[in-house]
Amino acid sequence: MHLSFTKEAPFSPTTTLLNYLRQLPSRKGTKEGCAEGDCGACTVVLGELTNDKKIKYTAVDSCLVFLPMLNGKWVITVEDLKDDSNNAIENIISDTIELSENENLSTLHPVQKSMVENHGAQCGFCTPGIVMSLVGLYKNKPNPAKNVIEDALTGNLCRCTGYRPIITAAFQSCSLYAKDKFDSLEKKIIPELISLNKSRKPLYFPNSDTPYHKVFHLDDALKLRAKFPKAILLSGATDLALKVTKKFENLPEIIDISEVKELKHIKKYNNRIEIGAAVTLSALKDFIENNPKRNNRKIRKHPKYDGEEWKNTFLALHNQLCVFGSLQIRNLATLGGNIGTASPISDLISVLMAYNAEIILQNKNKIRTLKLEHFVVGYRKTAIKPGELISKIVIPIPSSNLSLYAIKISNRKHLDIATVNAGFRLLLNDKKVIEEIALFYGGMSAWTKRAVKTENFLKGKIWSKETIEKAMDFLPEDFTPISDARSSTEFRTMVAKNLLLKFYYTNNTLSPCITKVP
Repeated sequence: MHLSFTKEAPFSPTTTLLNYLRQLPSRKGTKEGCAEGDCGACTVVLGELTNDKKIKYTAVDSCLVFLPMLNGKWVITVEDLKDDSNNAIENIISDTIELSENENLSTLHPVQKSMVENHGAQCGFCTPGIVMSLVGLYKNKPNPAKNVIEDALTGNLCRCTGYRPIITAAFQSCSLYAKDKFDSLEKKIIPELISLNKSRKPLYFPNSDTPYHKVFHLDDALKLRAKFPKAILLSGATDLALKVTKKFENLPEIIDISEVKELKHIKKYNNRIEIGAAVTLSALKDFIENNPKRNNRKIRKHPKYDGEEWKNTFLALHNQLCVFGSLQIRNLATLGGNIGTASPISDLISVLMAYNAEIILQNKNKIRTLKLEHFVVGYRKTAIKPGELISKIVIPIPSSNLSLYAIKISNRKHLDIATVNAGFRLLLNDKKVIEEIALFYGGMSAWTKRAVKTENFLKGKIWSKETIEKAMDFLPEDFTPISDARSSTEFRTMVAKNLLLKFYYTNNTLSPCITKVP
């Protein structure tokens, strides 16, 4: 797509990809169900050039993507799945999945073919999005396990099929993986993407109600941040886009930092990991799941660099990432963006506080470091100063005798806002005396906070059920949660108490839900 954001154009920089596609007569297969990233009917696949000049395919909700965020990317919609070389049926999945006797299944993408053969659609409204989610899975996870398939579909709602035929179709298509049309198209697309990504000069789109800057280097971002301190920083837009799609707001000036190279790294050191603020939650999850490379000398010196031990070290964080939104959301959402919104029910802030994470803040002239627990200072308020941005998040690698635990309580496991969440840190001595304990709760006050009075009671006492049951009575002194549409004050208080007791039982039995480094 070659777009010009003029005042006369029927779109602007804050037009979502979904709304743009729906204006095109040949691209109406992408559906709008919710316009907030919950239903997945608008799912498309983005092809993005990697550092080694390959294409990475990711499924995203097009209702959450502003058009300038697509600069230098390959947009694949459901209409693109047909194989033109074999005279494929136009928009076969867009409105119906029924085939006449004269139509040939071989013209379809393997995912579409499996959906047809397994009766994976009924009303068909959600089907294009489901197909595109499975295409993303097909391109990334050959022969996936059932839990991987289910994770790929958590962002797609279907009220008709009960999902079983869809999961069967995913098994069938991905287990019989063969090269598809996109593999052959890469020979043409990769040079085009290389050409599009050569220029890393800042882009500016002034001719709209929302002036929009897109930058690719940290220096440029900091200069603009100093010049426009009230401008909105955009990284993944999974939260910001809702102001446009649901509240119909005209946004003020935007600085898009989603492609700033210096903010997209994950570095490993002897005793910490450093995560750029624009790293997506999917990238962070993948990092935890994959062992650090053995040839990294800095990591090799640390005892927890290998295998399951490394994964267990960050299991509490990984568990929270697994229940964060959906795969489409995690492919867009960034760690810095989630922290910067300072939501009182953020799925990540409480667990990162338990890990004793630090925030690196940077302006044009200097860098400063804050503990995350000191960075969030009120309801959606942070200690960030005018001209600053979050450049990175640093997580110390926990010592071998620390226990870390995180949990989220919500009505649904996936794609739901937490009623209460928590991140706990515990250090016991050889006699099971509590030397250190930190209890962070989200959903219990206007921002994620520590249960200070409860902690003070516990310090120096024996780690036992009796001690914990007494400590539970201190939690109402630490928090006075509100009643709202999600829950009542009484329920939240009861949940907070029970999570502390659950932490005790889990820690004593060394259940898989806890991070316990031997």
